[in-house]
Amino acid sequence: MRGSLKLISFEEFGKAFIPKKLRPKLHSYLLRAGLTTVPFRLFGGIFYLNLAMTLIAYLLFAYPRISVLEPYKFFLATLLFWIFLPLALSAVAMLLLYFHFDVKIYNRTQAIESQMPDYMRLVSENLRGGMPFDRSLWMAIRPEYGVLSEEMTLIAKRVMTGQDIEEAMQEFSQKYNSPITRRSVDLIVQGIKGGGQIADIIDRVVDNIKETRHLKAELSATNLSYIIFIAIVVMVVAPILYAFSYNFLIVSQNFGSKLGQASAAGGAGLALLNTLGEINVKPELFRQYSIYSIIVTGLFSSVLLSVIRKGDVRASLAIIPLIIAGSLIVYFLVFAVTTRIFEGIFVV
Repeated sequence: MRGSLKLISFEEFGKAFIPKKLRPKLHSYLLRAGLTTVPFRLFGGIFYLNLAMTLIAYLLFAYPRISVLEPYKFFLATLLFWIFLPLALSAVAMLLLYFHFDVKIYNRTQAIESQMPDYMRLVSENLRGGMPFDRSLWMAIRPEYGVLSEEMTLIAKRVMTGQDIEEAMQEFSQKYNSPITRRSVDLIVQGIKGGGQIADIIDRVVDNIKETRHLKAELSATNLSYIIFIAIVVMVVAPILYAFSYNFLIVSQNFGSKLGQASAAGGAGLALLNTLGEINVKPELFRQYSIYSIIVTGLFSSVLLSVIRKGDVRASLAIIPLIIAGSLIVYFLVFAVTTRIFEGIFVV
């Protein structure tokens, strides 16, 4: 009973979190991600999670620092903390959810484009076998077509409830941001309205889709050398240079300190060497900068590689953690080895 009440409260908070005017657009957007209903419970759960995280952060970090303030300052700091931190956490959570759903929509779009030629070829065979167009669509539905089968099933349900088949197919083509799907459906619909040989039109559409995908694959293959070059620079060259630079910094500072001692012992004649030997960069700060720089460089290079390979950032998200992790592993390995080598040669 308590669990059910908790779930209901999650859903109620989720509904309060999403304005009514925004719900139809949100529902339409989530349909493209494969969700038939708006996940109000998820939004309510995010609301409670934000409150819990805010409370923990307040007790562990904020309260010990502001408890020594005067009462009105303490009240003002607490109020601002409980206003801005939940808002910031909610904004981050919404951005992550949007990113997640956007990637799902992209993957579904790519799945439809890859399954479209085989499905349409089967529709063409059904048409040549004497079936009407609508029945050819329904009979071509197979479980292995995945997302495309789901969409064609929805079209079938709309047609059975009285919607025109051309209109239902146009709605399907407009649902996803896919020029290939949109152009293919438009050609088929125009063929239906014109009373032409639909089977021949579908065959030409299938050949066009396959040729387009083949050209994309060739374009990706021609950019392979750029991909390899960027990956080597980011994952190997940059970490090695940062690791060596850290040790060169240590050695330079040691030489600088020795030059300073020599200038002090030799008098004013070596004062110039003392100024040349001064290096104000802290080694530990440079090491932290190296790690952060490798992470940021790995992130943006992964985005660049995704665009070069597939033409879209969402196409290769899996390589982002791989490139960052690989770059950091190379850095720490080279850092450990070079530090041992330099310690054996120089007095560090």
